[in-house]
Amino acid sequence: MADTENALVDNIKKKGENSYYYAHAPRSFDRIEEAKVLEGEGIVTGGPPKLIQRQESVNEINSVINLRNYSWADGDDKVTIYVPFQEDIDENRVTCNFESKCLIMTYTPNETETRRLTLKKLYKEINPDESGFRIRKNKIIINLKKSSSGSWYKLNDN
Repeated sequence: MADTENALVDNIKKKGENSYYYAHAPRSFDRIEEAKVLEGEGIVTGGPPKLIQRQESVNEINSVINLRNYSWADGDDKVTIYVPFQEDIDENRVTCNFESKCLIMTYTPNETETRRLTLKKLYKEINPDESGFRIRKNKIIINLKKSSSGSWYKLNDN
């Protein structure tokens, strides 16, 4: 290695493009005017940092908590789901989205937190128009109206 500057350069001279170190090879920038400069949306070209989005405060961040604490009961014509909470529930901050095999219940107790119960594959089909929910002091009770009578042996069809 007496004739070379270092092992990296020596390896690149011997193996060329097949060198393990080829990506780290020193480049000659004698003709910089011939270099291609790419610009456009999503292309990083260097230079000073650019502001993508300004967030006024940390309080604007809305965290989503997926609820897993619930119980359910099978009735003749409906399935009832009970979702307990530690605090009293504000009815104006609860929404339920019913679809034939899906339920999404969302509770937003404040501006920075959302609690969500998502059941994407219900065991059998429900009637979304006849399903609903009600609020009791510290729990949400969701009634899923069955499309057809029969027992549900499980809530999710996973």
